Amino acid sequence: MQGDEFVRFPLTDLGQEPAEPLGYPTVATRVEAPCPGRFENTVVLLRGREVLEGLKKPRNIGSCTIHIACYDSTGTFIGTYHLAPGEEISFLMFPGNTAVVRMGCHQSCTGTAILEYQTPYIA
Repeated sequence: MQGDEFVRFPLTDLGQEPAEPLGYPTVATRVEAPCPGRFENTVVLLRGREVLEGLKKPRNIGSCTIHIACYDSTGTFIGTYHLAPGEEISFLMFPGNTAVVRMGCHQSCTGTAILEYQTPYIA
């Protein structure tokens, strides 16, 4: 193959602004779990197909360390992610065999466990 076989776009306006990335509007969603951190005090963040989408911009806005725990379809614990107070991650993806994602705080916590993350805005 020769390079001339491909169609080229002419560069006529070198000062043109770059295109905006294709995206969708989001809104901040907040979830709170009661302290102290015990399984019965955790809250479900994602279940089923929602798990595949992960969490966009999860941020700990509470005073406790947050645990984001993954479980498979039989309820077996897979693993956990931790977010210190004020910590934010750009995107959190979960293992492929995750069926449920739960959020709670540390067992000795007496503060607040509040997670904020971005969800699609639906008008």
